[in-house]
Amino acid sequence: MAVNITWKSPPAGTTVTSVDHGSGGNGSTLTAVEVGVSHDGSNPITNCKFYIGQKSGVYSGGFSAVADLAELLSWGDASVAADFGGFQINMNQVASYPTANWPTETTKQPSYGSAVYTGVGDSAANGILLKTTMDSTMTMDGIIPASVEAKFKCRIHIPTNAINPGIRQFDQKLRYTYTS
Repeated sequence: MAVNITWKSPPAGTTVTSVDHGSGGNGSTLTAVEVGVSHDGSNPITNCKFYIGQKSGVYSGGFSAVADLAELLSWGDASVAADFGGFQINMNQVASYPTANWPTETTKQPSYGSAVYTGVGDSAANGILLKTTMDSTMTMDGIIPASVEAKFKCRIHIPTNAINPGIRQFDQKLRYTYTS
């Protein structure tokens, strides 16, 4: 039996196929968007991991899907504050997404959050394991029980030293295992 994944923003709100983080200039952190993910299976989904990939479907960004993904990863790779940024996740919904769970150039993977960079969240094989703090009923990392909407916030930070202004597009994906 197949299981269907549903993404909602805001959680318990409208089903979405994309999230718009808005726009901003160099050095800005775009608005964090809360997203909920759930499934219609009667059993839990396990080994749940986030990752990003090249934009699929119609691309309408400023450069190319390949260039956008490479740039987002390079922003996350940076170890100097003025160059650091990219796609970031905070999975501590239970504690209302504290600042300490957002990544920085020196702490790319705080306890309940992560930056996406080369080797972390850049592919299905290197996915970021979902945390129990995404919902008070989750008891093990990487598992979304049936009838639970796991919540997280994601944002984009544009480095101060970003070179190319423009629209960036990418896919956020979820890898998981389901056994009926």
